[in-house]
Amino acid sequence: RAGDLLFISGLMASDVTGLVAQAERDPGQPWYSSPATAQAECIIASAEKICQTAGTSLGNAVRIQQFHTDISEFYPVHQAWRRHLPDAALPFVAVHVPHPLPVPGATMLMDIWVYAP
Repeated sequence: RAGDLLFISGLMASDVTGLVAQAERDPGQPWYSSPATAQAECIIASAEKICQTAGTSLGNAVRIQQFHTDISEFYPVHQAWRRHLPDAALPFVAVHVPHPLPVPGATMLMDIWVYAP
């Protein structure tokens, strides 16, 4: 936290064992789910918890940076944000980055700045 800003950096869909299980693609049904959506949902849920702890809301996001190893995942991630903040103007940018990310299997990382009065 710096002044009225809360900086949430380096969020990935991970736990102590690595990539969260729900974000892994099922090799038996590779087109049945969306690992990008699952990763986004996990990251957004973590960011919401951090915001609550800091006494603010994810609805106060002023900057969202998404780093994707596969930029084609942008749209499912955008849809996840729309479900969580349906009426908000989403201040984000998506950047294509090389892989791998620090968490094996992860295809996105997010940095979020939130207004925290």
